[in-house]
Amino acid sequence: MDDIPSRQGKFAALMLLATAMVGCAAPSPQKQTLIGFLGFATPAETLEDNAKSDNAAIAEAAKIKKQKCLQCKKIKAIKYLATIGCGCYDKEGAVSKALLAAMTDCDEKVRMAAVKAIMTTAKNGCCETCNSVSCCKKEVVEFLSKMAYEVDDKGCWIEPSEEIRNMAAQAAEICCPCQWPQYEMSPQPKPVQEPDNPELKKEPAAVEGEQPAVPVQPGADEEAARTRLRRDRAIAILQTQYESIEEGDLVPIMPADMPVAGGASRARADDDDGDAPGRAFICNYEDPIVVYRNLAVPVASERFPTGGAVASGPMHRPLAARRRPANDGNLRGIVRYVDPYHGVAHVEFGGTKRIAPGTRVVVEHQALFGKLASSGVLEVVSSEPGAATVKALGDYRISRVASGDQVFVSTGNS
Repeated sequence: MDDIPSRQGKFAALMLLATAMVGCAAPSPQKQTLIGFLGFATPAETLEDNAKSDNAAIAEAAKIKKQKCLQCKKIKAIKYLATIGCGCYDKEGAVSKALLAAMTDCDEKVRMAAVKAIMTTAKNGCCETCNSVSCCKKEVVEFLSKMAYEVDDKGCWIEPSEEIRNMAAQAAEICCPCQWPQYEMSPQPKPVQEPDNPELKKEPAAVEGEQPAVPVQPGADEEAARTRLRRDRAIAILQTQYESIEEGDLVPIMPADMPVAGGASRARADDDDGDAPGRAFICNYEDPIVVYRNLAVPVASERFPTGGAVASGPMHRPLAARRRPANDGNLRGIVRYVDPYHGVAHVEFGGTKRIAPGTRVVVEHQALFGKLASSGVLEVVSSEPGAATVKALGDYRISRVASGDQVFVSTGNS
């Protein structure tokens, strides 16, 4: 009974034996004693016995298992060959053949180790090492290319692993420069300098029958300069005092059910838009431009309509000042787009405040050079934060509004 180990002893022995049974390495003498103590056979002995079995399945499985158990040894051997390289020890091609055999191994990790070993031997370049340790032989590079890019007769990759294919392609790219001779570029041909012929430098004589040049009218340049100066001054005067529309801002699309203005038509809308007051056309017969102006109206500060249309026409006062609304808290806006066909205009107020539909706003259209051309009342049809769509009220026509006109709305107005 003393020779029979207890249950606790066997359990402890099994725990210590776990590493030996999992791996394929040969057990140490101490582990061999422990295995014999437990009555088990070593993995090598088991594989050898199974390989000699009369059962074909057991024998073949033992052979495959034996190759699997050699995986660790194969990888270690390949890594060692990578440190040696294909130099002096590869005079007969033994190292190259060993790496080629490893690249055809059934184990994926072994093939990967073989490709990495070839890259390691060629990492310094063939020029620096004179190709003494690089394993980038012709047959090796050809097989790397085959692994990376070729398929078999069934259309399947010769190398099933995508990771190994990518690694083989990199190894082939590293090795390829070592396989080709270096060629020197031919020097660029020097330009042939033509002989200096004084006859060729003479100006060509006038062709008979050629039309004479049109005489330039005296003072034409000065007149053109004055025209450009007048145009530049006009453009300087017509600079707007409000911020321009930012890039990417889109004009809102009018809803499909938006009613058409009374008596409006597409042709009439186009005509009204073309004759909109305040549109200045400046032409110097070279570069015609269309511009708008937004200037302070020279009327007294107390004149500010709060409701209803005000009779249009210029106001002449001896003492003029910049117009200010009676209430400094009034919200200001600017007309960005006019749609005479639907009888509406798009107004931007800035910020995030939303104007309630039905709110009445006052628009003042300013003609060129600061004269008040017209003033009217508009009503908000729809709104969004910082903008609103408005329509004309009463006899005031929306076509009299132009882009750039100022709009005022009182916070107390509704």
